[in-house]
Amino acid sequence: MKKIICALLLVVMVLSFAACGQTKIEGTLDELVDKIYADSGTEEEFAEFSKNEVTDENKFYCFGTNDISFKEALSSDPPFNVTPYSLVLVRINEGDNPEEIKAIIKENANPRKWVCVGVDDDQVYVETNGDLVLLLMCGDDEQSAKIIEAFLALGK
Repeated sequence: MKKIICALLLVVMVLSFAACGQTKIEGTLDELVDKIYADSGTEEEFAEFSKNEVTDENKFYCFGTNDISFKEALSSDPPFNVTPYSLVLVRINEGDNPEEIKAIIKENANPRKWVCVGVDDDQVYVETNGDLVLLLMCGDDEQSAKIIEAFLALGK
């Protein structure tokens, strides 16, 4: 009887751990950024924004630190930084904890990385969704809320 109970407990534990695994959001980062903009209603406003792969050369500019690893990342920025805005979408490495990556980004992101402009500290948003982390620095709180809502709806 004890063996049966132990076996059942083991099965329950294994299933519990499997349910806690991070969800992989399907699509390329480029497609996902387009979807976020489309679903947030900001598609036209951000149509001209450049999308750039985040590499070792621009990692510090994007995150304020080089002490972060990820599978891939893409930044979306205006062609001219008259208005402070930056969206960075990160796909984390398999097995990494998204909350740890979120904490590193939140702690190091520089809201005044642009020449002559910046956002307030409370306008630096870092959110997680499955295997993705979003860093958004935006001076428009209403716009930020729509973008974050669209990000959180990915994969649902």
